[in-house]
Amino acid sequence: MMLRQKNKRLRQSNEALYERNLEMLKRDEENKRLRQEEEERQRLAATTEKYKGSNLDDAAKESLLSKLRLVMETSEEVFTAEFSVDRLAELAESKSKMVSQVINEKCNTNFNTFVNDYRIKEACKRMNDVEATANLTIEAIGNGVGFKSRNTFITAFKRFTGLTPSEFQSIAKAKHSDEKSKQNV
Repeated sequence: MMLRQKNKRLRQSNEALYERNLEMLKRDEENKRLRQEEEERQRLAATTEKYKGSNLDDAAKESLLSKLRLVMETSEEVFTAEFSVDRLAELAESKSKMVSQVINEKCNTNFNTFVNDYRIKEACKRMNDVEATANLTIEAIGNGVGFKSRNTFITAFKRFTGLTPSEFQSIAKAKHSDEKSKQNV
């Protein structure tokens, strides 16, 4: 009896984490849209800024950060295992040292964590598309968003969402099943 109650509380806790992650994904999509609109306005109004050395002022850092986010949100290369700081710098038309500096100073993180956050968000979106990923393993989903190893994917996923990929996928499948049964009523 106590085990059932404990399992029920754990299931409810996991479902709450799942719901919070879905809300975060919705907010991220809205923020992404707003950033893209702002970046388009800036592109039309501003000329391309040249970077010299690592003496970036705040405006240059913000501009580079906008470019980095645009690349991260629009390039599928982010989801390849070979994606590197050098490639991100190339896509953002900058230098690796500057990219690393901006990620460290403006995002308070390192390159790997910066990229993994985008990869985990994409993994969540893919797992939430139950029909498209129903037959995929956790390893296949992780590989599909750029993780070389299953363990690295699981560790990063749990750190970001609070759930393991299996738990997230199970909840997504259950929610999808509930929605389908409601539609058939």
